Amino acid sequence: MINSDRETLPKQKGIAGLLMNMSPRDDTASLIHTGVTGQRPRVAHVRLRLTIFLAIMLGLLTITGGFTYTALNRALADFEQVTNIELLQMRRMVFLQDAISNASFPIHSYIAHGDPLEREVFKDGVDDVENSLQEAKESPYLNAEQKTFITLASNEWAQARVLGEGILNTPFPLPPQILARNVSLFENHIEGAKDVIYHVHNLTLAHIDALRASIRENHRQTQIIIISAYTTGLITFIAAFYAIFRLILRPLNILKEGARHYTEGNLSYQIPINTPDEFGELAEAFNKMARTLGQDQQRLAEMASRDGLTGLYNRHSFEQMLMDEMVRFHRHNHPLSLMILDLDHFKNVNDNYGHMTGDNALKLVSRIIGKICRTGDVIARFGGEEIVILMPETPAENATILAERIRTAIASTPVKLGNGEQITITTSVGVASIPDDATTPESLIIAADFALYEAKRSGRNCVRRASEVRQIKA
Repeated sequence: MINSDRETLPKQKGIAGLLMNMSPRDDTASLIHTGVTGQRPRVAHVRLRLTIFLAIMLGLLTITGGFTYTALNRALADFEQVTNIELLQMRRMVFLQDAISNASFPIHSYIAHGDPLEREVFKDGVDDVENSLQEAKESPYLNAEQKTFITLASNEWAQARVLGEGILNTPFPLPPQILARNVSLFENHIEGAKDVIYHVHNLTLAHIDALRASIRENHRQTQIIIISAYTTGLITFIAAFYAIFRLILRPLNILKEGARHYTEGNLSYQIPINTPDEFGELAEAFNKMARTLGQDQQRLAEMASRDGLTGLYNRHSFEQMLMDEMVRFHRHNHPLSLMILDLDHFKNVNDNYGHMTGDNALKLVSRIIGKICRTGDVIARFGGEEIVILMPETPAENATILAERIRTAIASTPVKLGNGEQITITTSVGVASIPDDATTPESLIIAADFALYEAKRSGRNCVRRASEVRQIKA
């Protein structure tokens, strides 16, 4: 996933790269290359009027145009640098943090289930992290201080890797002393690496802020040059300057305003120039670039919060949403329920029918759950074959009913194999709620997980509620 996304970065930067990467059938590309807006032919107003105007006041326009052109190019170059750094560096840091987080999941799964296949998953995660760290070290946009912190993160990761390999090589179940010492150290090093990378992220943001300040200064200088040229030209050639104002200064100000919006992160802003000339082409190219950058940012945010296989929220996003819902619960005292589903004998599916069948089963289960749950419910892949559903405004009784509907739907929907055969997947479900079963996010997860354990112990393919399980135990 990480490598494929990196390959989508444009090889050419700025407007030139945007034009080169466009398809010949792209409407915007056709506009820029042919100068056609609708059915109107391109009229080279700028060239024609500049030729006439240069014949009248060649000397004045040579000086003024040179200053203006230089200042504008400098502002555009700085803007391009900021956008490139923002795309490349922010992506790299997000990928690196996600890679480290994902590498820790097999350790947790092995501790909980003792699946030896997690060793291979961990090896893949190690490759992703170390490739990302190496790319970060070789980045031309990182300064010496940032690379020093990347080295610190690499050291933290190296120690976490050694501990992780030791945990995976320890026979299951892990002895209590290993859980108490090595697992804690592993988590500390993982969090240490992520904290250092987050610090690099902040340093990059500070660098970008400094570049934006420079751009604003360039904008100010450009404005001074333009105003000075306007004052000089107004005294000497009022009539001629009115034409050049309409031709160049007004479009430049609009472009500059658009550049300011983009540097401030407002990529939804569209430059309102629709003239059939070079400025109209440049405005359309800027608008196209802004739309592309906005789509990239939205896609990055979506990638960071979703599980790549099922499309559900990932564990990190779920934990953040759970914290938000807990804040809402304490404020309004509305009920909140949590459901944990675990596919029964899922390892046998992977072993007997292959991991592709297992992946298809996970996708099918995710679609079934998505159709049954409400829009406001949070569905996330918690790890492996475990799926969690956070249900705001839902008491335990209603959550239990919903869990039974989901269990029945999964059991009655077979997974189709490539040879035409079908297999049945069942699931065990644990349900817990606040305030009946827990008062904190951690205790809510523990209560639902305990109910899930009882559902497994009771023969699987059933639903258990935390409060009912406690009553039976009593």
